[in-house]
Amino acid sequence: MTRSLTFCLGCLLAICLVASPFAVADTVNLTVNNNCDGGCNPPVPQGTVIGIVTVSQNGADSLIVSIAMQPGFTQKVQDGNDFNFMGPVGLTISAVNVAWGGANPGSANNVTFGVSNGKSADGFGTFAYNITGIAVGLKDSAHNAVTSVSTLTFTVTSAGAIIPSDLISDLNSHQANFAIHWCDADGSQCAPSTGFAANGTATVPDPPVAALLASSLLLFGGFLRRWL
Repeated sequence: MTRSLTFCLGCLLAICLVASPFAVADTVNLTVNNNCDGGCNPPVPQGTVIGIVTVSQNGADSLIVSIAMQPGFTQKVQDGNDFNFMGPVGLTISAVNVAWGGANPGSANNVTFGVSNGKSADGFGTFAYNITGIAVGLKDSAHNAVTSVSTLTFTVTSAGAIIPSDLISDLNSHQANFAIHWCDADGSQCAPSTGFAANGTATVPDPPVAALLASSLLLFGGFLRRWL
């Protein structure tokens, strides 16, 4: 019995280690919930998911934040209010990478950017961090200025340990932790109609992690039933 108990506890520990924060990735949806449904042409209905933000572990003190825009939408860059997010004090942002589609698709790594604090996104309150002026001066293969992108990634580094929920669960006074400036068309040149989008508290656990945790509970529960 002692050997069986040791074996089961060892399996449980291994499963928990695999499902540790280093394997965690959380995602949130950016939805249209400002007044662009009346200002965009054609209108974009309230609640439309325009992009998906993923926050994943990148070592004990680092996270990778990425956004993938849904078809028909791009993220506006080069202005002063590109990507807003909440998080603990003292974070460092680096390695901003972008990609775009359209007639002259392409990508660029380690692009220029600025950072401001306490920036307000239209209708969604003030955020702790705002990445500004992403890829100023960037041009596509036809030498056109890239003013909107379909994907964006950047690295967040903390002075101590940090996990995805530190960003996902940090909400501003309007109950949002991410907001972007977006364009309602594909391609690398931002469409005439633009708006802001933010998210609420919706969090989707990484499916493999959730499955591992469920398996560990079943394993341990089955052992206790036999032992008791």
